[in-house]
Amino acid sequence: MNVTELIDTISLFTFGTLATKKQREDYLRCLNFANNDIYLKIRNYKSFLIFKEIEVKKNQNEFYIDFDCKKNTLKSIYNKNNKLNSFDLLTNNNLNLKENEYFQLYSESKIILGCKEYNKNQLGNNFIKLFYLEPLKILTETVNDPSIESDEHIFDSKIEQVLILGSVYYIFLTTNGQLSKLQSAYSLYNEKLEDILQFYNNL
Repeated sequence: MNVTELIDTISLFTFGTLATKKQREDYLRCLNFANNDIYLKIRNYKSFLIFKEIEVKKNQNEFYIDFDCKKNTLKSIYNKNNKLNSFDLLTNNNLNLKENEYFQLYSESKIILGCKEYNKNQLGNNFIKLFYLEPLKILTETVNDPSIESDEHIFDSKIEQVLILGSVYYIFLTTNGQLSKLQSAYSLYNEKLEDILQFYNNL
């Protein structure tokens, strides 16, 4: 669902009617609260992370990849099935690390790799698999700044139900006269959120 569809669903699920313009603004704010909750809960699960293959380049004796750390958060780098361990030159003694066990964040966009035997494609080019976390954007119905806003959430369809329930909880939390429904909404939201965490934890 896109944001407009989510707000319609939240409105119908909560009160049985489509929201007014003012209510849509309120529901959108609550949707972003729940969106942030879920992002913080599942951001470190490998199955939730995005991955892509990046070509390994060579500059004299240096093997490296280019990655924009400002736009995305790097979580891990794999060569074949082996995870490369990262380290900081300021706090670790890299003399004790084997050549094929590490990567070093050399700058915000350049990452030095210690491994030399990489996967190859049919053309003979070397690749590694990089896992990263897509940044959380503000959900909105009308996108004015694509760098910080989106009309699509970043989760898969399994999480949409939790996103809707979280939004309903925040609506009840901020709506006068709905306190009687607050506890049940909170319990259901947390129960479904825990189900999602268990699902990702067992993959």
